[in-house]
Amino acid sequence: MAAAGKILIVEDESDLREILIYHLKREGFDVYASGDGWESLQIAQAERPDVVLLDLMLPTMDGWEVCRKLRTAAGYGVHVIIISARNQEDDVLRGLDLGADDYVRKPFSLKEIVARVRTVLRRVPPSSKLLQALRLMMAKSPTTTMWSMPKSRK
Repeated sequence: MAAAGKILIVEDESDLREILIYHLKREGFDVYASGDGWESLQIAQAERPDVVLLDLMLPTMDGWEVCRKLRTAAGYGVHVIIISARNQEDDVLRGLDLGADDYVRKPFSLKEIVARVRTVLRRVPPSSKLLQALRLMMAKSPTTTMWSMPKSRK
């Protein structure tokens, strides 16, 4: 059975990280984890996860910088969900402005995290997958261009 998606958990609190790993694996996801900002970027580059669950208060590099680097250097459309105890409106807005797809305040429900992961995975696929789908569509129908739909047959 194929995995539901690849998830990278970036959380320095080991107990919470382990609980997230357990529940996401149980839901069928391939899960990678890190407790460190710098290491998480290396894992993201190597494993190319579909979703990153990202804490903000991390050693070596904070979550703000990790989010910024994922958005500018990842080279593909990874989804980022910030999970943080920083719950001020300014923090939420900053995270979303940096490019996070969602912001979840701690404490949170594990069911809610799984639902939010599934929600971002239903959105437009990462750019590389979208490009592959467009190429496949165009190969199947020579009358289809990137900017037009095939003409209906009467």
